[in-house]
Amino acid sequence: MDDSCIHVLLVEDNPGDAFQVEHFLNLTLLNQFHLIHVEQLKAAAYRLVEENFDIILLDLGLPDSLGLEALTAIKTQVPHIPVVILTGLGDEELAFQAVRQGAQDYLVKGQVTAEVLVRTIRYAIERKRTEETLKQAKAAAEAGNRAKSQFLASMSHEFRTPLNVMLGFTQILHQDCSLSPQQQEYLNIIFRSGEHLLTLINDILDMSKIEAGKTQVNLNHFDLDDLLNGLENMFQQRAQLQGLQLIIERALDIPKYVQTDESKLRQVLINLLDNAVKFTQQGWVALRVKSLYPIPHNPHSTPRTLHFEVEDTGPGVAPTELENLFDAFVQTQIGREMGQGTGLGLAISQQLVRLLGGEITVTSTLGQGSRFQFEIPVQLSSSSESYIYENSIEPDKTSVPARSLKSLPTEAVIESLATMPTKWLAAFDEAAVVAKAEPIYQLIDQIPQNQTALAETLVELVEDFRCDQIQNLVQQTGKLTSSR
Repeated sequence: MDDSCIHVLLVEDNPGDAFQVEHFLNLTLLNQFHLIHVEQLKAAAYRLVEENFDIILLDLGLPDSLGLEALTAIKTQVPHIPVVILTGLGDEELAFQAVRQGAQDYLVKGQVTAEVLVRTIRYAIERKRTEETLKQAKAAAEAGNRAKSQFLASMSHEFRTPLNVMLGFTQILHQDCSLSPQQQEYLNIIFRSGEHLLTLINDILDMSKIEAGKTQVNLNHFDLDDLLNGLENMFQQRAQLQGLQLIIERALDIPKYVQTDESKLRQVLINLLDNAVKFTQQGWVALRVKSLYPIPHNPHSTPRTLHFEVEDTGPGVAPTELENLFDAFVQTQIGREMGQGTGLGLAISQQLVRLLGGEITVTSTLGQGSRFQFEIPVQLSSSSESYIYENSIEPDKTSVPARSLKSLPTEAVIESLATMPTKWLAAFDEAAVVAKAEPIYQLIDQIPQNQTALAETLVELVEDFRCDQIQNLVQQTGKLTSSR
């Protein structure tokens, strides 16, 4: 477009008002205007197809359209062309509605001079150009972000499969009694390094899924006590080895059975507890859970809000670091000095809690400790609901059910695996070690139909390339069966 000539479409049914607009435009020396005048919305639509315009001056009182209907029709047909309302209706509320629906400005006839009209036209065109530039830049940035997330997800999968194989064979070699203590230590170093690398890859994959919008909330009924007991068992030994006291406090009124996304809640609590134990050198780490009622003094009301809190006596976080603590790839000074993690754990946890309907907040005193807390809404459920949800079998379904079913808790998976034949467990473990999907799926097909939830859980692990978790589950199952 030649900036020296501005093409204007005037939609005005009053010849006198149209003549005045043309007169005003002819008075200016700043720009040359090419004006096309039509009297009806239908004629304007035809002109917009046949010609290119830089701006539209629109009256709201047309013979074939009344009020903002004309603006809606014009913006639908040519959303990229700025529209200025030029009407005799001096209605402030109508003016606000017009701007909210996309008009660049609202002028009242009789209050407009030549200078005001020309300035309004020029500013409207420039504002629209700026808006379009920003939209294009935003679209390009979002496309680049999606491409980055897709690349990270793809590369994480490619890295994780061979890494699982390496870890699996390392575990097999570790069982060789002919190895010397030094060789065993070398294997331990390889295994620990591999596990650390796998953790980094999993964090990057989780973050890329969240950024790509592929993480969804999967509600399920579960036993909150079992979840807390599992976390206590997971961290108790590690805390004791570090000389820490692990405290799990649960209020007497917290519900036993609730409905929310158990997997995401568990991951958040594991991340927070893992950080607390990792960075605390002495003292204690506490997880506290209490119930908040939507109706005061009514413990039977539903839905319920649960309050979770993880506190430690660790080094704390400097005030200058708190603001960016939940940003991706951001670590505290102490974290950088220890060389632990990727700086993704808290960012992932914050995003997961937001998906659950809450927000993590933190208070910390340098040299004394930190407290992370969040609240999420849950629905109350009963033990019967939890059992039916996890164990029901629909008729005429294969042994690998639809993705609508939810994953079993770890403890339930181990109990279910313990019912499978020993030879099947050995073959399943071997297939997981070499990370071959086809033999794993064949073995899952052999799971009885009354173990539908188990099959679904294992399918999810395979599809997420978590053969390391499968190996760990089989090992824990072996320990359970040998102790019975």
